[in-house]
Amino acid sequence: MREFLIELDRPRRLAYDFDAWDRIADRYKPKGDASFGPAELLNFNISARDIPFLIYAGVAWQDQEITEAQVKELLNAKIQEGKITVLDAMNIVIEAIFAQAGLKKVEGTTEDKAKDKEPPTKKAPAPRPRIPGSRKKEK
Repeated sequence: MREFLIELDRPRRLAYDFDAWDRIADRYKPKGDASFGPAELLNFNISARDIPFLIYAGVAWQDQEITEAQVKELLNAKIQEGKITVLDAMNIVIEAIFAQAGLKKVEGTTEDKAKDKEPPTKKAPAPRPRIPGSRKKEK
């Protein structure tokens, strides 16, 4: 399986294991809903504000002492340094969650749109201009 790394204070591998899903479910699961998994995450309006938490949930297995606030601080530092963008962080989280859950990649992510763009097609040549007297005369 592909590794999903994100550069924070050091390269950290995102792992959305059962512990990560417990954290995510505690945050997003509606009260009284017994089932919650990657497919249910699609029903929520996840935004850029949620990315630090989702990264925290994915890296906490490596470092039990790390907090969501620390992850956000490290992400902000990397963004300010120009080493990562918010969109980069969002894409890696989405890819990691879906790959590790065994689901197909979400269509419509920015990366998919760039890959799906077909090269521009050539235009048909314009008709040639008519030059007076260039037509063959009939006999």
